[in-house]
Amino acid sequence: MAALLGLLGLAGWAFAALSINVATLIDSGRNAADFAARMLPLDFPTAGELLRLTGQTMSIVICATLLSVVLSTGLAVLAAGNTAPHRGARFGARTVIVAARAVPDVVLATVFFRLFGFGALAGVLAMGLHSVGMVGKLYADAVEQIDEGPREAMRAGGAGRGSWWPACCRRCCPRSWRPRCTGWTSTCGSRSSSASWVSTGSAAPSRPAADRVCAGHPRSGAGDRVRGDHRARCGRRGARAGRRCCRAARQARRGLRGRGRPGCRGRAARHGIENEQLPRPGAELPIEFALLSFEGKLRAAGVTTVFHGISFEDTHHDIPRSVGQAEKTCEAIDAYTGGLVDHRILYRLDVRSPEALSALARRLDQVPDGALVSHEDHTPGQGQYAVREHYERYLMGSRGMSDAEAREHVDQLIADRDGRLDIREEALVWLAARSARIRLLGHDPSSAAEIAELRDRGCAVAEFPTTIEAAEAARAHGLPVVIGAPNILRGRSHNGNASGRDLVGRGLVTALVSDYLPSGLLAAAMLLAEQGLATLPAAIGLVTAGPAEVAGLPDRGRLEPGLRADFVLVEPRRPWPVVRSVLSSWGVW
Repeated sequence: MAALLGLLGLAGWAFAALSINVATLIDSGRNAADFAARMLPLDFPTAGELLRLTGQTMSIVICATLLSVVLSTGLAVLAAGNTAPHRGARFGARTVIVAARAVPDVVLATVFFRLFGFGALAGVLAMGLHSVGMVGKLYADAVEQIDEGPREAMRAGGAGRGSWWPACCRRCCPRSWRPRCTGWTSTCGSRSSSASWVSTGSAAPSRPAADRVCAGHPRSGAGDRVRGDHRARCGRRGARAGRRCCRAARQARRGLRGRGRPGCRGRAARHGIENEQLPRPGAELPIEFALLSFEGKLRAAGVTTVFHGISFEDTHHDIPRSVGQAEKTCEAIDAYTGGLVDHRILYRLDVRSPEALSALARRLDQVPDGALVSHEDHTPGQGQYAVREHYERYLMGSRGMSDAEAREHVDQLIADRDGRLDIREEALVWLAARSARIRLLGHDPSSAAEIAELRDRGCAVAEFPTTIEAAEAARAHGLPVVIGAPNILRGRSHNGNASGRDLVGRGLVTALVSDYLPSGLLAAAMLLAEQGLATLPAAIGLVTAGPAEVAGLPDRGRLEPGLRADFVLVEPRRPWPVVRSVLSSWGVW
């Protein structure tokens, strides 16, 4: 209340000091009446003269608006925080814009009348310069809202200031920005048309060039070190990686902004299509849809190459497997085209299944040499289930069996599979003879003796060694060692076998694979780096270069000239990282 009374007192004092009172207003009424008598009736010129003056007015409006747009464009670049070369330029440009908006156009017109006399030139200059205050401010705000990706990509590709700004005008500005600028310019023109009546004495009073894709300022785990805040560029000429990047650039029409996020090579995964095709017992989906759906998960995880583990076996567990289903899935993968992930096959052979052995032999005769083949024996009491109680607990949890039922089931399974030992020997002999034409993986080795047998058989990779002894023997023989990402995330094996973290800490693991969980690859790698079990480049290498070596794919897995260009942009959130963008040879997502 006191403040209100104070304001009222100040208002009364101001009126008194300025001699503003009712008597003064009444006396001024006579002056207003005299002015109106002299002004009315209005004296309009002839129709021809009126059209000429109207045309002159519109010409002044158009020229003034054009002048304000031209001047405002340059000032907007200097005034915008994301394009100003330095603070001084930005401060100076904004000062000019504020001053132009603060000085009334009538004042400017008076100045130019003194300089150039009455006429159109004074009106154009007065309105054009005054409009810079509004148009320049709006244009500067619009420039600050543009997408920074294409601009940073062009600068990362080597474009100078003289070449990137025209491209930014066309590609960086959203489509919604250009209509808004047009609307603002029209508004400026409307204001100028009303002001022009005062200004003329003759009128009545009153998105890397398109051939490049660049990632600006990422930190990349490449080779044996982390490359700090830098720019990665894939050129059009020379390497195949560059040419493929160019196709991705034309599809995406944008750059990838790093902002200090780690960048790494595209990752490889295995397994998972079975769960996608059969999300629950009895609810089988078409294999073609399962492939499309699973690819979505792979892309979200930053996986650019996938090996679908296709099991050539006959079992009736939670996920029924049959030779016929394996052949059908292989055909579907062969026919799958148009995806953004490189789909390949890991052939998994149950060495105690005669039907599986015959079917796989037929299949390998139809595909080029170098196929990835893993031979497995999941008979309880050895390998993955060396301690049979682990498999019994699995049956009790997944099938609801009692302890006695699980033991009886495992006894029957062992007896049944022991009756196929001759088939096992036949399969191992066939694999040894075929090893020169395939890349053979040994599944679940548990001892140094088994590793020696695998080596003699022509095996190239030790897949999921179940003990430290087996992993050490594999590395001693020069075999790559593969561990599943879920083992790393959990900190232990679900079957009581060797811990993946322990093996990595001992320097025995050369590659991590998804093992039914593609999203676990990046998370596992980052976890290893965070816990100090591996450096960041080494951890990233376990899910990039490592799997490429396991699969025998020398054209990918490393950021080097001439190799396949797969690049993943990652945000290292806590506790788990997030894939932000993927630049693949097949496209950008």
